[in-house]
Amino acid sequence: MSQLLRGKQNTGEVCYSSELFNRVRMSRGWTGLELARRSGVSTATVSRVLAGKTRPMPETAQALARALGHPLSAFVVTRRRPG
Repeated sequence: MSQLLRGKQNTGEVCYSSELFNRVRMSRGWTGLELARRSGVSTATVSRVLAGKTRPMPETAQALARALGHPLSAFVVTRRRPG
């Protein structure tokens, strides 16, 4: 099961998949340090995001996606809130 990082949105929950960030990063042969360097995001933050231990701000997720050469939407899953 993929690890999802959640951020709130009015119509549901926007989830950034740390598993997808990791898959794309590894397919490029990059370390977390290389992703941090290319994205301009701190190494500590990249490490926590890739481990699924933190919810990145949309700007951080965008920087990671851009560095990996994909739109942010490639890493997003939206789930409806129960109710």
